[in-house]
Amino acid sequence: MAAPVVTSERALHAGWRLAVFVVALLAGWMAADAFVYPLLNLASAVRGAPITAFPWVALIAALSAHAVLLEWVAPASWQTAAFGRSAWRVSSLGAGALTGLALVVVTVSGGIAIGHFAFERVSGTTAEWWSVAARLFWLLAPAALWEELVFRGYLLSVTRELIGARGALLATSVAFAVVHADNPGAGPLPLLVVAAAGMALGAIRLRYDSVPAAWLAHFAWNWLLAAALHADVSGLAFGTPLWALVERGPDWLTGGTWGPEGGAYALVAFGAVAAWAWRGAARTHASTSGPAAALAA
Repeated sequence: MAAPVVTSERALHAGWRLAVFVVALLAGWMAADAFVYPLLNLASAVRGAPITAFPWVALIAALSAHAVLLEWVAPASWQTAAFGRSAWRVSSLGAGALTGLALVVVTVSGGIAIGHFAFERVSGTTAEWWSVAARLFWLLAPAALWEELVFRGYLLSVTRELIGARGALLATSVAFAVVHADNPGAGPLPLLVVAAAGMALGAIRLRYDSVPAAWLAHFAWNWLLAAALHADVSGLAFGTPLWALVERGPDWLTGGTWGPEGGAYALVAFGAVAAWAWRGAARTHASTSGPAAALAA
């Protein structure tokens, strides 16, 4: 039987809100494409160097889709999507950032100790390092935020209404992996790790009722790998002035061309947090009304 459009509480059914969110996201993406790219192309011409636009276009689309749902279609607090004022508590943001840092340390340090990762000296200057670090901040901060807003924001909340916390974590994590399937070096193991990462980030989002906390964990992971360790991230290579993290072990452990987040070391790190999420998700509320219940430790 088809789901009713409006529930007995005169609210739009969760399934329909999910459909509207997807449509609003795609429409926002097309609109942002039409306006942002011409402006950034002009700015690139003035600057004399290309400016990466994609993550900003995606972020505008994600924010606009949330605004359409929360301000117009089904008016509600932005905390419904874990993006309201309370989601920006310093304690939550710090916990998210420290979790991202810890995941990098756990993933890489064991491989370094065994000899599966190593640092190699390469050419470059300190000025070049700062330039690359700043460019990566511009690129990776909005990239992590749009992905968290889309997969751990309203989409996770409304999917949880439909199929419960565990089902929502699994469904959004699989979708998170699917959007990375076109990245260079993608394969079954890297995409499995990405899905586990989605579960871990979902755990952070639910534990602190905060998309920003999950965003900082995501951003810390990506930026530390790319800018501090100079490793590939999700199959993408970035500048590596002064040093580079290289893989000397088997690809299934180190991730190969995908980077450290595509191997068994990362799978263990993310998998541990994902297992915690799966265990605790049974005790979260299925409804998005009010703050999400904390995941049990």
